Amino acid sequence: MPFSNIASTVALFYCVLAVAVGAQPRPRGSFHVGVGYFSTPNLYDETGDVVDTGVDFSALTAELGGEFIARDRAEYDVIVGGAMHFARATLDSGTTSTEMTSGFTPQNLVLQGRLASERFAISAGASFDIGKNPEDATPPSTDGQHAILLGASVAVPAGKTLRLTAAGNAYLTFARSVEGMASVSIDDGDVFSVYLDGQYPIGPLRVGIRAQYVTITDITRTTDGTEVIFPDSDSYQLAFVPSVSIHPPNTPIHISLLLGARSGAVQEYVDYGVALTGKNVAATRLPLSLRLRFDF
Repeated sequence: MPFSNIASTVALFYCVLAVAVGAQPRPRGSFHVGVGYFSTPNLYDETGDVVDTGVDFSALTAELGGEFIARDRAEYDVIVGGAMHFARATLDSGTTSTEMTSGFTPQNLVLQGRLASERFAISAGASFDIGKNPEDATPPSTDGQHAILLGASVAVPAGKTLRLTAAGNAYLTFARSVEGMASVSIDDGDVFSVYLDGQYPIGPLRVGIRAQYVTITDITRTTDGTEVIFPDSDSYQLAFVPSVSIHPPNTPIHISLLLGARSGAVQEYVDYGVALTGKNVAATRLPLSLRLRFDF
């Protein structure tokens, strides 16, 4: 088939789809896909100083998910959804003989519910780890732990166009067992995050910036019921995440590009951002993610 015919067919299909979706009073749900990547040789140590490790740590991540309005009311919507995450973590000292990778593997499956109004939202869900055992991969692509997810947010219009959102999230992890050691379990720590996000429309674009603080509690090891807390094993990162998104008029498509990306085992629940300071965490400078959402 000539290329002009293919292009015409694709264009016609896109127009019909856009009109059909645009004719609905409001979307009932959405699908989304995304990819992310970052690479850095630098870490914040336990005192907050940046250390060049001489080894490049990188992570390639992907996600696929969706959500659906299960019940809509005048005051709020009941929204249910889920997402599957994948990751590949790599350590590279600059020579192929010393490159170590986890391989590109499933990471976790997230199932979540949300009550959302025009200004407020609360959410609860669970993250089920479906990746490799962390002891079987260096570096690991997952923490090997299931988690309970809790969140809340409030959106505050500031003027006619600027929109501010403040949010807090908790990721309460369950300890994982150590293969071959039935009496030993390890908990890499609970994850907490808070952020303030601002979004401003410029024509068909929406430009945003998010200031975020993410902290992970100390690592604990339990042997025969005796718990040992590793001192100074907690971590945090203070960062900002710029973003730009576009939603072409009368289409169901949203495209977002942001300077933020998830990681492997260390920070699989929340994006790394452009780091300002931190402790026991990657000093990320240019994490990048591309995300596509399709409303229906």
